[in-house]
Amino acid sequence: MSITDYQTDHLFLLIGKNPLPNYVAAKLLTNENTNVHLIYSSDTLVYAQRLEDQLKGVCQFAEKICVQPSEANKIKRKVTERLDKISGSVGLNYTGGTKAMAVHVYRAIADKISIAKHSYLDPRNLAMLIDPPEGVEDEICFYLGKPNGSAEDQGNFKKTSISLDKLLYLHKLKPFQNMRSKPRWVKIAEAIQSEAIERNIWWNFQNKLRDHFEDRKKKTNYNPYYESKHHEMENELRQLRIDFPTDLPILTKAFEENFPNQNVISANKLVLANLPNNIDAIEFLNYLLGTWLEDFTLGRMIDTKDSNGKTIQEKCNLESCGSSLEIALPQKTPKEQKRRFFELDVVAMRGYRLFAISCTVLGGIGKVKHKLFEAVHRAKQIGGDEARIGLVCLAKSSDINKIKSQLEEDHIEVFGKEDLGDLDQKLEKWFNREG
Repeated sequence: MSITDYQTDHLFLLIGKNPLPNYVAAKLLTNENTNVHLIYSSDTLVYAQRLEDQLKGVCQFAEKICVQPSEANKIKRKVTERLDKISGSVGLNYTGGTKAMAVHVYRAIADKISIAKHSYLDPRNLAMLIDPPEGVEDEICFYLGKPNGSAEDQGNFKKTSISLDKLLYLHKLKPFQNMRSKPRWVKIAEAIQSEAIERNIWWNFQNKLRDHFEDRKKKTNYNPYYESKHHEMENELRQLRIDFPTDLPILTKAFEENFPNQNVISANKLVLANLPNNIDAIEFLNYLLGTWLEDFTLGRMIDTKDSNGKTIQEKCNLESCGSSLEIALPQKTPKEQKRRFFELDVVAMRGYRLFAISCTVLGGIGKVKHKLFEAVHRAKQIGGDEARIGLVCLAKSSDINKIKSQLEEDHIEVFGKEDLGDLDQKLEKWFNREG
């Protein structure tokens, strides 16, 4: 039995504010001759239009049906009128839209066509569930998240995979700027992880660095959205000479290897004037103050190789891997200045599932939890209930256990300081975890 056995001449889809399930259903349950009937409300027309745009060539689209989710009789009438005009087999995927829309459309189709094929996308198990025929108890299940499963599973995984760019487009979002596809200053990040974070002298240095940074921001009235303020802040920072810890030999060597012959560390001072001209001082200071953990995490995903020479990205079938994904606030008018909407620290797509990893060097359970819950909210905005959220932080295992005990959802994972040494292996298990 194959998913193609459940493709129909006509497929009805309910459009809500998360178009991802509709995209997956259309990729699985249609062929080039299938007519797709999009049922939308006034609030979701844009998602219907974008879905149609992304699926050109995959299937055909009938005239869209506009409804109000609460008007049961009107929904039934409009769906019935459409059914009266068509011939051939009919399917309904009732994952999208509101619950009220799903109930009313389901009833309308079931009352008219007794042999219609009804389906639902299970976000927990990444599976397409087909309602069983009358007299049969068990649902028919096709798994979509198993790239290394049976030939059928592999085919379904590939067919429903979606790039991050396409996913953002479906949500009428776009990057504020291109995310980084490669980690920065890897040796420095590895030295901070292996040596510096265990030493008070590192944290004392960071506090001084932060004080200097905040002082210059106030002096220049720095605003990241204005180019002129950026140049002013950049010039101020490049005048800084900050005492650098003398007892961090691994980190000192990492600076030398990343910036050979630049004397960025000179006479026990961090000399920002000696940074190469193509490196942004603002970016580099933010890196030392904490974003290095994003690069460390990304590096473990895409660069660290096992004994067979394979990376986590390769072994776990990850696509669209990157860090610092900044999402632009949707523009209401063409002239409106783009602004950053929100940021995801590290991301990857596995099939149609979004993995979003938040990274923080902040201390305290409260701050760590706040960072985590913010990531949960943002990831679900893009990836829906299918999204998986991780947090990489510097908390101790005892604090990690407290955080995990307070989580009500099992699609969230937390990695602490003691996990960083073999983070690649821990991430691999997480990416491959079912459910």
